[in-house]
Amino acid sequence: MTSSLHVPKGTRDLTGREVQAFAALEQVARRVFGLFHFEEIRTPIFETVDLFSRSLGETSDVVEKEMFTFVDRGERTFALRPEGTAGVVRHFIENNLAVQGDSHRLFYMGPMFRAERPQAGRYRQFFQIGSEHFGSPEPAADADTVLMMSRIFEEFGVGEFQIHVNSLGCQTCRPKHRAALLAYLKKRESELTEESRRRMEVNPLRVLDSKVDGPKLTDAPAMKDFLCSDCAAHFDLFLGLVQKETSRVEINPRLVRGLDYYTRTVFEFVSPLLGAQSALAAGGRYDDLVGMLGGPSVPAVGFALGADRVVEAHLKWRGEADKAVSNQTMAVVVAMTEESVPAAFGLAQKLRLAGFSVPPLLPAKKKLKNQLSAAVDAGAKWVILIGEDELKTGELSVKDLSTRTQTKVPQQKIISYLTGTP
Repeated sequence: MTSSLHVPKGTRDLTGREVQAFAALEQVARRVFGLFHFEEIRTPIFETVDLFSRSLGETSDVVEKEMFTFVDRGERTFALRPEGTAGVVRHFIENNLAVQGDSHRLFYMGPMFRAERPQAGRYRQFFQIGSEHFGSPEPAADADTVLMMSRIFEEFGVGEFQIHVNSLGCQTCRPKHRAALLAYLKKRESELTEESRRRMEVNPLRVLDSKVDGPKLTDAPAMKDFLCSDCAAHFDLFLGLVQKETSRVEINPRLVRGLDYYTRTVFEFVSPLLGAQSALAAGGRYDDLVGMLGGPSVPAVGFALGADRVVEAHLKWRGEADKAVSNQTMAVVVAMTEESVPAAFGLAQKLRLAGFSVPPLLPAKKKLKNQLSAAVDAGAKWVILIGEDELKTGELSVKDLSTRTQTKVPQQKIISYLTGTP
């Protein structure tokens, strides 16, 4: 009988290699965040609609088209969070963290929600990992954020990736660029979509971020030609710091972020493995956002990576043949007779305590050939056989599936043998 139950459009269940890769990415990210002295925060999955409309901008695609909103029984309007920064900034303001120290570094991970058209690499429930660094106006904070992101990708493994960087200026120099860009767009107005013409007056940068109109506006005025001396010096110092540490950085004067709150440094990580939807992560400096939301004037810089796309790039790079995306070594224990089941069960517990991944025992009556085939399919490195002879001698039969060799190992030395320690 065909079930009438289906996963909602734009969502999916995570299982197998994919969910293992998500867990491995989160583990790597937590370790790297710790190296950079960031602490975890977990904000609510829903917040007031006003928080997102004020932070993301009324004309952003997210606010205009993509938020999942609902009215509760108290007639209050909420939205499922479409991104992580706004909630962290709300926490920063609500808890008056500005007076509790000069610098606060927070990271988050979890599901986000956008009611956009599902396509490759884009889901209505997706997962982000990100960080926010409050309190430092220095270019070194921007560089630290970029290098922290790069460290996560290098340790997790996504193959080749590039880091595109640009500066969007500040409230001093941005008006001059806005005026020049608006004048340019007025001359090209007849070529623009209705949506771009509407947004042109409110925020001309949005037109450059348009997937339809942006690519054909290649000769639009570039922000780099309008930067004030402070913004130019900030960007040059940032660039010097990151270029000293990595060769992946590339200046992209066309890079603009789709959210209103960014100032000065912006960056985007892209992968050739993902085709047209190439972005792995993005972020930048947002020195005005805390003040915009009613808090004090506090500089900040942050990023968010799309875990779904990062995992997709990781699995493509590792290849379909690589089944063991977990950093745990898998060992399969096989009870060859009913009498050996208790010994095999006890050994499985011992191996798990030592850090090995060990699946449940299969029935002893299952053919050995089938058990070995299942171990290979699961990506196991070791198979340990316990039968009548092993119970008598106290020596276990150990198969190394990577070398296709078998040897006898005294039971009391099995852990040291498998780990290669004396």
